[in-house]
Amino acid sequence: MLVGLATLATGLSLVLGAVPATASPVSARSERAVAGSASSSSLTPSEAASGCAVYRFNYLGYMACDSSPCDLKINGTVVESWVVADSRRIWHAWQGSGGWKEMPNGGRADDTWKCYINGRGQRQIEVAVYPLSGGFGSVWYSARDSAGTWWGWYRYPGT
Repeated sequence: MLVGLATLATGLSLVLGAVPATASPVSARSERAVAGSASSSSLTPSEAASGCAVYRFNYLGYMACDSSPCDLKINGTVVESWVVADSRRIWHAWQGSGGWKEMPNGGRADDTWKCYINGRGQRQIEVAVYPLSGGFGSVWYSARDSAGTWWGWYRYPGT
């Protein structure tokens, strides 16, 4: 048992040690905090088995049951939605996306915080990361530039 825990701790420290502090949301939940690579994959069946169903744009996805979806509305119409899966991976879908896609840049979170059009006219998502000890942790954001590229994940100062 101790050998297994030591191996897990070593593996996590190697993975986490290679990730800059501002690269992606990583919380005190170190046993779950693994920064992934950018991906546009669809929601995997293993995540489906451990979440609550959510439908957007006629696409079935799964989110952590203790989290909430964030729907971006323009002129009263939902144009994009985000959820956080039990794995803490952040997913989004929009009309014509072909299904739920993992957000680029490997962010991990515990819940969505808010989504909106920011002052630069860009779509922006904010997510919350909670510590294992409870209470509030930090808020991270990513925005999509005019070329359609999502920025990395950035932590709001003071959170």
